[in-house]
Amino acid sequence: MQAHQDIIANIGEKLGLPLTFDDNNQCLLLLDSDIFTSIEAKDDIWLLNGMIIPLSPVCGDSIWRQIMVINGELAANNEGTLAYIDAAETLLLIHAITDLTNSYHIISQLESFVNQQEALKNILQEYAKV
Repeated sequence: MQAHQDIIANIGEKLGLPLTFDDNNQCLLLLDSDIFTSIEAKDDIWLLNGMIIPLSPVCGDSIWRQIMVINGELAANNEGTLAYIDAAETLLLIHAITDLTNSYHIISQLESFVNQQEALKNILQEYAKV
């Protein structure tokens, strides 16, 4: 776990943020007051989890259809996957960072993930209103 702590501290230093993993091996980020992302340290990867929208399991078919279309596009481009967390009634974007050797590459992937998360949030919020 110390290796993960060293990497996240190095990234935090580059970003000007004090980043660490907590006792659950997670680093929680709140960006722009409405983009919630967690970085979870696993054995040799980091799992990015980004909250997209709260979502009732009984909402209309059109949003579920759109989620499946987007999920296919994400998979085809190796940009993560959308997952519904039933207990929290929340839609998440999930993506794994498998190469932890280059902090600049990790920052680039994190930035892309957050941008993707924000775009999906904006798109799917519109569908959730229907």
